[in-house]
Amino acid sequence: MNEIIIRPGREQFFSDNFVWMMSYVILFVLCFLPMTKYTLLIATIFTAIVTLRLFAAFLILHNLSYQITSERIIRTQGVFSKVTDYTELFRVIDVGHYQTFLQRIFGVGTIIISSSDRSNPYLAIIGVKEIGETIKFLQENVKKQRIENKIHEIPNL
Repeated sequence: MNEIIIRPGREQFFSDNFVWMMSYVILFVLCFLPMTKYTLLIATIFTAIVTLRLFAAFLILHNLSYQITSERIIRTQGVFSKVTDYTELFRVIDVGHYQTFLQRIFGVGTIIISSSDRSNPYLAIIGVKEIGETIKFLQENVKKQRIENKIHEIPNL
């Protein structure tokens, strides 16, 4: 395995936007209640706002990808214009991960990478399905890159 490509999918979308999607359930229940023209107007405006919010979140998440190679981490994001960030693996200081309750339900997680990279000292890789394998791949390649580049860590005394 020379590289890992991570594209956050619907699992991450659902875990991030669960509350917004539940508002549709509330609106559905409200449809069975008697409505005046003002409550109908408010429900329509609220539905439009929620729909736009969910569509924007989908576009942002759909246009985000991570590529982890044996030498660097490449993050590409952007809907209308693309931004690509590169983090060299020999600069990685620490790798950790967390899962929110909803991420655990949907089987995804977030890997947190702290590095000595000045432009991007903290990198969150969201929507990772195989967290253990990805962290192992990262740690192995960080060690290899530090040896190749003759980088030695000096601990805080």
